[in-house]
Amino acid sequence: MAIARYALGCPAWGLKSWSGRLFDPATPASDYLRCYAQVFNAVEGNTTFYALPKPETVARWCEDTPEDFTFCFKFPSVISHELGLAHAAKETATFLDRIAPLGPRLGPLMLQLPASFAPDHLPTLARYLEGLPSSCEVAVELRHRGFFRPGEAEKRVEGLFARRGVGWVTMDTRGLFAADRADKHVSATQRKKPQLPVRPRHTGQRPVVRFVPHPDWAHNVPLVEPWLRQ
Repeated sequence: MAIARYALGCPAWGLKSWSGRLFDPATPASDYLRCYAQVFNAVEGNTTFYALPKPETVARWCEDTPEDFTFCFKFPSVISHELGLAHAAKETATFLDRIAPLGPRLGPLMLQLPASFAPDHLPTLARYLEGLPSSCEVAVELRHRGFFRPGEAEKRVEGLFARRGVGWVTMDTRGLFAADRADKHVSATQRKKPQLPVRPRHTGQRPVVRFVPHPDWAHNVPLVEPWLRQ
């Protein structure tokens, strides 16, 4: 596999548990992103889901990564979860302006919606997407099971996303849910992640797959290989 074919990365770039493995033990936290970018060419960057970075932090991210590095930031939770996409124009503009200096490093921005966001909320999603700048590349993660049953809701989403060039995030948690629940770390992660049908859709410019693995990588190989062939 040539990594240049893929934007491949992790949810974050600075886990302390990587010290001595991905990072030299002497690496200061301020250098984690620079070192991470020498191994991976992308990162989800879930930090923006919880809080907006300071302008000087964004500038440092530019300095620490090459131009072909890809950030797939999440929309802030205040937009997706607290406001439910309604009356969020100000918050959206602030978010997009804050990360704009990253320029070519910006990949699909992920709009992760809660499981409570059901098919009858689709008009709200359509209005929100319509209000985004045409230059904004977006991939939406839906978690309500109603979107994963063959029928009218699924067709409406596919049509909406195809018209807007919006990606439909594929959440692949098969590896995670095949793991032993007796493991405390595994069970804690399983409680946080959805277990949904894996049904890839190619409605956006760049398909986004969020793969949550089994702790033993050998169990993941037969799950990952089909993705690499697509």
